[in-house]
Amino acid sequence: MQAERRKKKLVYFLSRGEAYLKAKLKDTVFFVFLDLQKVFEMTVEEREQKAGELFKAGYNCCQSVAMTFADVLGMPEDEVARLTSGFGGGMGRMREVCGTVSAMTMIAGAMIPADDVNNKEAKTANYALVQEMAGEFKQNCGSILCRELLGLSKPEGTPVPSDRTAEYYKKRPCGELCSIAAGIVARKLKIEN
Repeated sequence: MQAERRKKKLVYFLSRGEAYLKAKLKDTVFFVFLDLQKVFEMTVEEREQKAGELFKAGYNCCQSVAMTFADVLGMPEDEVARLTSGFGGGMGRMREVCGTVSAMTMIAGAMIPADDVNNKEAKTANYALVQEMAGEFKQNCGSILCRELLGLSKPEGTPVPSDRTAEYYKKRPCGELCSIAAGIVARKLKIEN
């Protein structure tokens, strides 16, 4: 019932069977390319749980969050996993921007595309959404930088990923960070009041 009420608040534009959402951000109207039927098939909590589970299954942080929304993006999970594989560990394990934030940024590009180089309003709206989601993540987690989230003074200096052992999962907050990022995206997609 609640999902049905939310659907009524949305304006759909159909083209070749693809769903478009008209979203309002700072008094500027933009069109968003997403499979909106999929937005309502999972709750925020289910998306949060899925992101955490994907991380525990061995996917990196960026893959885990982005794959959680593969259905909404209209892409197969394996393709999303390939496209996002290099963003784990703060971009190739350099411990820079957390992969969960990179995933949110990528999804923001589908929510509010800025693909016309002459459309400054679209770029502004896209950047505003990215900053809003990253700001919420930082407020919840204390940082958007992988090394700070992990409590590292510097990167490990190797591209070799850590073995996923029980000890690894005990000391790493990454699964929870994936859930937090997925929740932020899911709430934005659902346009909750």
